[in-house]
Amino acid sequence: MTDKPFHPLPSAYHEFERFDHEDSYIGEVMEIPDYYHALSKETLTDHLEIFKSEVIELYKSFQHKTGTLSGTPNNGKGKTLYELFQILTDQLSSGVPATECMDTIGMEFFEDYPLTKSFPHAIMLLVCADLLKKHGLEYKAWPLLLEFKSLEQKLFEEALAQASENLSLIKKEAGSTSQARYVHLKYFFIELLSQKAPDEGWGTHGDTVRKLTSDVIKLHQQSPQHASKFRLVDKEIEEDSANKGRGFVETKLINWLKKDKEVREAFYANSSRPPNRPRQSQS
Repeated sequence: MTDKPFHPLPSAYHEFERFDHEDSYIGEVMEIPDYYHALSKETLTDHLEIFKSEVIELYKSFQHKTGTLSGTPNNGKGKTLYELFQILTDQLSSGVPATECMDTIGMEFFEDYPLTKSFPHAIMLLVCADLLKKHGLEYKAWPLLLEFKSLEQKLFEEALAQASENLSLIKKEAGSTSQARYVHLKYFFIELLSQKAPDEGWGTHGDTVRKLTSDVIKLHQQSPQHASKFRLVDKEIEEDSANKGRGFVETKLINWLKKDKEVREAFYANSSRPPNRPRQSQS
């Protein structure tokens, strides 16, 4: 039986704790575990597992909105990052250079995430360190972990940037979907702006919307194709109702009058004072 190697760092330090007790001070010497000693006892395996988990959690944080399982890349191949670590280890063991393996990671796992350029490099550092450890070369693995550690802040920043970019894309897609869902109301409105224009032309935006909202709702209700998708009612209703009411339609029409080119052209073509038409001077 061999003796354990000598550990030069003391395992604890002592502090004298004083506290009040019945109007007098008493004290006790406390033995407190030394942080640096505890840190020095963490193994290479401990750090590898911590760093692998860290990369997986960061990866999950910027995945697209599709429902993926824990650690599952959004690449359609159903591999988890843990499985990727094993695949890369097998490739390295068979003689494939680490740089070629890293290129594969970038193409297959991070192609959809252009803001995460440091992740393939970080993963390869962990895979290489793990393989060196398995071959008894821990002293060669530690420098790779130090390199990984230097990338941590960059990984966090890239994950945050990619997550923010994904959220912007999701909101844009949602906005496009919403716009397509209600676009028929816009064309009903354009049609009514022409058909029901008064002889003197339309006046203000607000007055025009108040006069045509009921007609837009009626056209929607009379269209089986559109009425089956959502229900419009010609009255004010609660915001969280499953139905849509006058307030919802009026807001849509006002926004289109302000911002939509087609609606604005239809309005001013039948307006009492089209845009850019100069006021007639009074003589």
